[in-house]
Amino acid sequence: MKISCMAIDGYYVNMDFNDGGQVKENLDEIQNITVEVTCDSRTMEWIYSSVLDNGDVYTHTVTSANCLQNEEVPLNACSPTAITYLRDDPDFYVEPTDFGFTSTRIPDTTETISTMKISCMATDGNYVNMDFNEGYQAEDNLNMIQNITITVTCDSRNMNWIYTGPDPDTGGTIDFTVTTVECPQLPL
Repeated sequence: MKISCMAIDGYYVNMDFNDGGQVKENLDEIQNITVEVTCDSRTMEWIYSSVLDNGDVYTHTVTSANCLQNEEVPLNACSPTAITYLRDDPDFYVEPTDFGFTSTRIPDTTETISTMKISCMATDGNYVNMDFNEGYQAEDNLNMIQNITITVTCDSRNMNWIYTGPDPDTGGTIDFTVTTVECPQLPL
């Protein structure tokens, strides 16, 4: 048998059994929870069973189910618009675009880690470079390619978009804060 609980928009739901037994799905703060319980014909009891993150099996006898609706906690997230895209001369620069924005909650906080991709594509017969903050360059600039796509990450605790690229001084990597992006195109 399946047991479902659904919260209205702007809320998440918690399900408990017999005034205390929790379901693993409560950890996800989701709007809809559906669990399956099975009947043990030997004891005539309904049993909820789940595998915990550590691999242990959790079982709970179910005689009643209770659905509690909780208001969603607003999460702090970085904004894609915090990066300015420059295009001073349309004949020389192409328009950067961003896509694939996601935010993942940092456990036990209202903070998130956000990621997105930034891309620049040159017109036919040209290659593109990607420059940050009028100085630092994307690693692919050395390859004279028509399309450059990078991934940037932002921790909402400091609200800085970060590009991780090669460090020419050490040969390792360096985290670089990105506030502006511009993409000049040059003939092949």
